Formats: sequence, structure tokens, C-alpha cells
Amino acid sequence: MTVKNLEKRGFRTDHAENLLRGLRKSGYLTVLDKRTGHMKQYALPNCIHLVEAKAYDKEKEEIFPNDIALLIANRLSNIEDSYHIIHLETFLNYREDYELLGWPIPSALNRQKVQSFRLDMIRSVTFTISPNGTVNITIECTHKPFKFHAAPGLFDFIASCGKISALLQIEANNRMNVVPREGDWLLQHFDYNRDIHIKELEDKHLLAKTISLSSKGVLKFDYLGTVFQVYCKSIPYVGECLRFEGHYNAKIKVNLDDMVADIANGDKHPFTTLDEMLLNERSKNADDRDSDN
Repeated sequence: MTVKNLEKRGFRTDHAENLLRGLRKSGYLTVLDKRTGHMKQYALPNCIHLVEAKAYDKEKEEIFPNDIALLIANRLSNIEDSYHIIHLETFLNYREDYELLGWPIPSALNRQKVQSFRLDMIRSVTFTISPNGTVNITIECTHKPFKFHAAPGLFDFIASCGKISALLQIEANNRMNVVPREGDWLLQHFDYNRDIHIKELEDKHLLAKTISLSSKGVLKFDYLGTVFQVYCKSIPYVGECLRFEGHYNAKIKVNLDDMVADIANGDKHPFTTLDEMLLNERSKNADDRDSDN
């Protein structure tokens, strides 16, 4: 029984709160450890074992089905990060190679040459080369992010860098040694994400009955000094996903040899784990019980 139950039966909120508080002090009711949302739950002392048994059976089927935050945290804690929209920087070994590239120049002011190429059916790369020899490389792979946490994902990324280097060689009239080796390229920025399949949430946790997801909506929030955004993403061969995304900008320029291993360690993106959220919930419940006594 909660205050809300009494409100549905015509009791005013203050009257319901005073009534339940009085019955508890008289010993007719006791407070359960678990709340419904922010409201305390009350039960007859001789029925606690029945209420707790029912709650336990429900939790075995679904973890905190009425708390979407904990449900999503449970899924996120079991997903590794993926990486997309990767910005790299290098330079032409010979500045005169700038003249070999017959690419469009969108702006007459900076005279940067810009060209995009396909790396595969889903990934692409865009080059921006300045007259001073600076080469900016943007790998766009939002529909097929790289997975640096496993050997196949790392190999996939290294192979893509090899393709990028080969493209520059071909475009510069097949000249060798156009830019330094891939491991010496500098990492400037990347986006990292964890995707949850919406259909999986709907099938396992009846999410569709709880909240409505819009493909146009974007939620942004700040956690531990890092800004995350959450939005729906339609991914080829996968379907609709709920994407949790963050952004990382390198404060100093570090080459790929030194950075990729650090990225894979995952120490740059503070996603909350389920254990951390449950620990916070237990602490709050304990504080509430202490304040009532």
C-alpha cells in the first residue's frame, strides 16, 4: 500500500500520509525496504513474506521493470564501446605533392583541397589537404563503428588506415611515401557509443508499453563532466537502436601508436554501470530508513 493507492480512493495527499504514518507507529503497518518510485510501500507485518516473495519472482523475470534508468544501465554495463567519426591529422612528406591532387577547392580563401572516398559499403573517408601540406582525415563510420576492445576490431581499423594511405598514393599519381606511416598519424577527435537494440528492449522488457521513442528526439546530459547524447539510430542490417554517444577531443596531439591502446582501455568515457547505480539506490534507501527512525 502507498499514498497513491489511498489517493485513488479519495483521500487527500496529506491525509493519506498522516494515516499511513499513524498506522505504522501503532504497529498495524510496517515499511518495506523497496519503494515504488519515490513513495514508501506499507504492508501488514504478517504479510511481508508474501509481498517480498511476489516482488522477488517479478525481479527474476525483469530487473526493476518500472525503472527505465536502471534497466538501460544494466544493458549498458554489458556493452563495449564502439568508435566512429574519427578525425586524424598528418602531413605531406613533400609539399609539392599538393599540386598533384586534382581535387575540388571549395574555398578560394584557404585553398584547401577536399575529396571523399568509400572505404567499403558503409564507411567512407574525407581528405582535407592544405597548401602548407597539412592533411586532415575524417573517417565516417557511424553505421559501422570500429570496435577497438577486440582484436578483430583493431585489425579492421588498421586495415582501413592502410586503405586510406593507398588512396592518397593512387591520387598522387601513384607516388610512394606521400604521407608518414599510419602509426605516426595524430588523433584529434572521435565519437564513442554504445547501442541498445530497441526491439530487444521491447521483447524482453515491454519497453513499448512504458516509453515512446522518437527518431527525431535527442537527449543530452552531463555526467562526471562529460556530455552525452542519446538518440534513436537506424543501423543497416541491425535495425532501430538507442544510441548513447559521447565525444572525445585530444588535448595534446598524440600519434596512433600511443593512443589506440589507451582508447581500448575505456578510461576516457565514464559510463555508469548497473552496480554503481544499485549502490547509490541502496545508500539512499538506507539514509531514508535512518531518517524515519
